[in-house]
Amino acid sequence: MAGALSEVVPTERVYRLSLGSKQGNAHLHWHVAPIPPGVPYNRFIQRLSYHYEQVNYIHPFREGNGRTQRVFWNRIAADAGWQLDWRPVRGTVNDHASRAAAEQRDFGPLEQMFDQIVSKAAHPRERNETWRAAERARMSFGRERADDDPSDT
Repeated sequence: MAGALSEVVPTERVYRLSLGSKQGNAHLHWHVAPIPPGVPYNRFIQRLSYHYEQVNYIHPFREGNGRTQRVFWNRIAADAGWQLDWRPVRGTVNDHASRAAAEQRDFGPLEQMFDQIVSKAAHPRERNETWRAAERARMSFGRERADDDPSDT
């Protein structure tokens, strides 16, 4: 199916994100992410914001949506020549940016969030075990500070 889709949809890569449920109802969502290698930084931020919102809107799991997406988007970013470091992102910032994009079609907050976490990726030949360990660390959301949480007062 990916081959057939690639022939119809003009993109360099087709990513398959397989989604299922605990009830065993397997289903598949094809998400075409036209973010080719070498795309300029600003265009990458724009396309990433748009596609992130599209996948986030599906929100198929009761738990684990964010973790699954961070792995998925890190893979897409790496293939396009960029890397994402999610550690500076606070859950409240991600939630606000995602809601603005979904409800008002305002991608500005997502673009600002991604602007803080996107950098040039290491060349594939440089992706050794040390790089992989750092990549796993980069997929973690930053911890909320008590002063960021209004319910903590």
